[in-house]
Order: sequence, then structure tokens, then C-alpha cells
Amino acid sequence: MHHEETEINPSELLTALVENLNVQFFADNRTDAKRLYHTIADGEEVPFMHIGFPNGQEIKCNLAMDHSQHKGKLSFSKFRKSLATMMHSLTIRLEEKQDFNILHSQEGDMIFNTPGIIKTDDDVNVLVSGLRQTAPGLATIRLLFLDPEKYAPLNSPTGEKVFDQV
Repeated sequence: MHHEETEINPSELLTALVENLNVQFFADNRTDAKRLYHTIADGEEVPFMHIGFPNGQEIKCNLAMDHSQHKGKLSFSKFRKSLATMMHSLTIRLEEKQDFNILHSQEGDMIFNTPGIIKTDDDVNVLVSGLRQTAPGLATIRLLFLDPEKYAPLNSPTGEKVFDQV
């Protein structure tokens, strides 16, 4: 594998992400999906997918989750509902060729501000995905629960419903 930089097309990356999340958490065996959920919920990174490029390069992606800002108790069912809602939002943007609202951190991380927002009981939770390059040819896909109190679209004065009720 070459170690020169390869530009990642967000549409290709997010298409691969949605497909792999679907396989890992919805299409595959529920027991395996639950095991994967518990592994990433415990703070571990796991091998997740490879992205190949026409020039022969590839990026190996791990999967990780940060649920430190999740409100209430996070269960496998709530995680899957949040994940399905985020995947649906991404799929709509992919199909309609819309912008992904990509945010960049000072460290070079990308956050795809296309959330899955759900309300359970009295808690609202926001799930987004991101990408952190950890080394040449290596990256981590991060599933991030954001603090809903600080998530601007939820604090919009329009009062528009922006979440799914569970």
C-alpha cells in the first residue's frame, strides 16, 4: 500500500459507512450485532471496513463510539434506533445529493452533521458520525452522541419537530 495522501469523497465514504452499519447492526445476526455494540460501548475500537481507491490505495477503518454525552441509559435497542435514524438521514442526503454539513476540528477530524435525533421518555439524544485519521491508511469511524442542550438545531426558535419519538 502506498502512503501518499488520498482524498476521501464524502459521498463514497458515507455510502460505505451506511452499508457497513446496516450489515453489522441490522442485517447480520442480532447476537453478533449486540456483541459489537457492547464492545464499542465499552470504549474499544474494532476493525470495521476497508475503503479501496482506483489508484490501489486503501484505508482501513475501525469503528468506535463515544456515548459520554448520551442522556439517560443507553441500551442496545436505543442505540439501534438512534443509528437507524442517523442512517436514514444520511441516506436521504446521499440520494438527493445534498450537503453533509461536514465540520472539521482543529485536529483534522471530520464530523458529518447529519444526525439521528430521537426522544425517549424525557430524554432527547443526538447521534452523528465522524472520521478521524489515525495514521496513513488508517482511520476511525466514530459514532458520537452529542449533548442535545448544546445542539443548535434542537434549540431553534421555530419549534419544528426534528426528532423521532420512541
